[in-house]
Amino acid sequence: MDFLQLIFEETFMGHAVLGVMIASLCCAFVGPFVHVKKLGSMAGGISHSMLAGMGIAAFFEWDPYWGAAVASVVSALSIRWIIDRKLQSEDTAINALWAIGMAIGLMFLAKAPGYGIDMNAYLFGSILLIPEEQLIWSFCVTMGVAAFVQLFKKQLIAISLDENFAQIRGVRVRTLNAAFAVVLALTIVVLMRLAGILLLIALLVLPPATARRFCHSMSGMVGISAALSIFSGLTGLFLAHTFDLPAGASIILVAGLIFIISNVKKDPV
Repeated sequence: MDFLQLIFEETFMGHAVLGVMIASLCCAFVGPFVHVKKLGSMAGGISHSMLAGMGIAAFFEWDPYWGAAVASVVSALSIRWIIDRKLQSEDTAINALWAIGMAIGLMFLAKAPGYGIDMNAYLFGSILLIPEEQLIWSFCVTMGVAAFVQLFKKQLIAISLDENFAQIRGVRVRTLNAAFAVVLALTIVVLMRLAGILLLIALLVLPPATARRFCHSMSGMVGISAALSIFSGLTGLFLAHTFDLPAGASIILVAGLIFIISNVKKDPV
């Protein structure tokens, strides 16, 4: 009851709940395709290379959040460009940009004026401190992500199952992969506030992986992923408030526990 009362009485907790629901919906639309296409490593590379944008933004005394957004999109498109042109393997491209992005970010952060920025909020999440303008921006991104997925759902499913067959059927695979990489990058930026750079990959992977234990249709995975993400988010916030724990880590642990329990069921559908 204290937790429910806090949601309606304290602005920061109300913002946190809205942030959880917005991020969960955004993740639910993208997560199933990340899981089916095995893009977890790409998501990890994008999220860590965001540090370059954050460092550059801090150096010029801009908002690191917007620096992260620009860097994530640039990183996503760069990875896709390298992979599509077969300049390097996917694994090499991701790890190279991962390392280069973090190195650039650390160097700029070291030279940033003043006392630098507190990286804990970006590394581990700060959902309890999310401002109203970022909630609005996250909501707009989520609506854009939902529209993109609904508009190109059939094509996305086709390239998720077999890119070569999809190309034969007339799907512009490279263009759609690049567009989805941008959508993934923006989703990662939304999730950064919720769980931080180090933990956000779990939110893209765990709910869809759990959902796939019970259904194989993309629509079903989106619906179940959204429900699991919202439940994990709200339960994690409750645990964080009750036991004075980090909110992002609590949310991930709830999602992880649900994933472990779901795997007790031996025969997925």
